[in-house]
Amino acid sequence: MKTNNNNGNKTSVPMLVLEILEQRKSIIIDVPEIHSTSLEGIHDYLVFNPEGPKLSDNFKEEWEEVCIEVDELQEKGELYFDASNGIITLLN
Repeated sequence: MKTNNNNGNKTSVPMLVLEILEQRKSIIIDVPEIHSTSLEGIHDYLVFNPEGPKLSDNFKEEWEEVCIEVDELQEKGELYFDASNGIITLLN
């Protein structure tokens, strides 16, 4: 699992879905600058914003793949998932 270099050891499910879309399907989704000032802002734009791509709805297969990986790594104690804001912190 990769993290966004600008956020140290933190990432989010939508950020990981973006990586899959770009690497496997050559789909690039840009986040408007107004929403990209924080990881939480990016997360909210990609998932909840009516003008955003709503990744959890429109890319369900990729979303579910990432969620399964996050669950597995959390069970192993390799990451912490904060359900209140959707941020994943890698512990190792």
